[in-house]
Amino acid sequence: MKQQAVIFMACGTLLSGPGCSAQVSDEQRFVADMIRRIKQRLPDVDVVRRDDPLSILLKRSGLPETTLNFGSVYRFCGQVSARECRKMREEFLETVLRVPPMPTAASLRIAVRDAQYVRHASKIVSEPIGEDLFAVLVSDAPDSIATVTPDTLPALGLTRDQAWTRAWQQTRAGLPGLPDGASLARSAVFYTEQDYLATLLADTQAWRAIDDAAGPSLLVTVVADSSVFIARMPDGPGLEQFKQTVREDCASQPRCISPNVYRFREGRWVISR
Repeated sequence: MKQQAVIFMACGTLLSGPGCSAQVSDEQRFVADMIRRIKQRLPDVDVVRRDDPLSILLKRSGLPETTLNFGSVYRFCGQVSARECRKMREEFLETVLRVPPMPTAASLRIAVRDAQYVRHASKIVSEPIGEDLFAVLVSDAPDSIATVTPDTLPALGLTRDQAWTRAWQQTRAGLPGLPDGASLARSAVFYTEQDYLATLLADTQAWRAIDDAAGPSLLVTVVADSSVFIARMPDGPGLEQFKQTVREDCASQPRCISPNVYRFREGRWVISR
């Protein structure tokens, strides 16, 4: 799957100790180490700390500002071996320091991200689709997905609405069809191993009909861009056990979108509590 070009990238070796097999207790030391590694490759980059202790802003001459949030990285590193973390560190560095290709009209896509992603990303085009989920305008490249800023759209000859419509059409054309409510009564559906599967959740018009047919027990999980699970499950002990499984699955993902279970209510996704 493609690496994210803006936030929630990957893991770096934490300090001079054993690596990612155990989380560092000091978040500031964690971020300081990541900054040091970035500046080894880009000595002229300016790094600005954010209010969130696990977030930084990178400024490079002539390039858009890039926000990095290490929250998922920090948690993920507690789940993997030092070898896995070292591998992910290299992926992170290669991704974050690579200048993404300029977006084109043909490269526009819609991705789904959580509220934390939207909060920390700079100058993005997004629309809420749920309690903590957003559809986000991005540019697709062979090895990366980068957010698109509003000021790049005039160069593409597109208004915001035109860019959004084109991105949606281009993304939806490559995705599988959604299940109907009747089929969900017989069995769950699991979509996996394809980029932009999370964007299926952005088709809220289609979900209205699916939810009407499936009933109030419909639930959805989206632990990664390439992983969407849809089923019917009523409230109760079984659902609570399932929620724990989803949280554990999210923690095992290098770039988890959400650890939550969602219901579709009044045209949007809400967290099942």
